Amino acid sequence: MKNIGTKIGTSVGQQELTNILASAIQKDAQLFRKYVSTNELFGGAGALWEFECRDTKLQSEFKNKFNKFCHDLINIGIKNRRIEQVMSYTKDS
Repeated sequence: MKNIGTKIGTSVGQQELTNILASAIQKDAQLFRKYVSTNELFGGAGALWEFECRDTKLQSEFKNKFNKFCHDLINIGIKNRRIEQVMSYTKDS
């Protein structure tokens, strides 16, 4: 997802994704849970899940990756109604 943002030239969500990656590399489950449950990722207006770009191929790639990310979060036991809602939206769009 970070690569797509970089290709488009935006920094939206880059820090949040970096935090998630760093906590995963450090195997810090508490920080990981904290970072994947933020409004910056799953909140309302301006949240990363609402990311839009004019390149339809990159937009589709982003939505697929974000949906997979949501699916993976659920598979590892992170239960959050908002994540499930966003996953449903990104899958259907």
